[in-house]
Amino acid sequence: MQHLQAHASALDVLYPIPPLGTQVTVDSVENRGYVSLLTLMLETARPEREVVVENLAVGGFTSRDVLRSVKEKKERASCYSLAFVGCGTNDVWRAAQDRPEEAVGESEYRSNIGEIVELLEGFAHHTILLAAPPMNPTMHDELNKNVARYNRALGEIATTKGCVFIDIFTPLLQAHTSFVQRGKTLWVDDAHLSPLGDCLVAQHIFEVVKER
Repeated sequence: MQHLQAHASALDVLYPIPPLGTQVTVDSVENRGYVSLLTLMLETARPEREVVVENLAVGGFTSRDVLRSVKEKKERASCYSLAFVGCGTNDVWRAAQDRPEEAVGESEYRSNIGEIVELLEGFAHHTILLAAPPMNPTMHDELNKNVARYNRALGEIATTKGCVFIDIFTPLLQAHTSFVQRGKTLWVDDAHLSPLGDCLVAQHIFEVVKER
């Protein structure tokens, strides 16, 4: 998952805190989100181990794009202990956005994921298939039904290929029901997770992979 965030080193200084209204210069762009949180959780859980994460996700990619990326990566890849594959939302969403040439039907999606898993067998010890998170259900309840269908396909592929499947779709929807009653949200807009949503996803993945 790609979650780019602007960063200003001037804000790293804890004292004195820049006063309100101060202008700062963005001097870098960092990848945050649940991948960053998960990395910290793994590092602190096993301090005797070095944790190296290479986040190759690109915002907006469909499974078609991920397959192309993995084919390119295969030519120069080192070996990974764990390889995470997560896509499906954009495969579905592109059709709803009236971008049919970019949309990926379920049949092609299954084929793309299957080929991705087979390619990863060459340079990853374990492949983990990560369900696509739901979109904000207050805006996309119908679209989420299709995302859930693609996630079921992903789970079936994981069973067939002997991969670990992590369902983050269901726990996010369950948590949404509770949080929304308290005026909190797991999304910053209609599609992208808030810090609260990122934290929940990181915790859920961590519980599955912490001993691997």
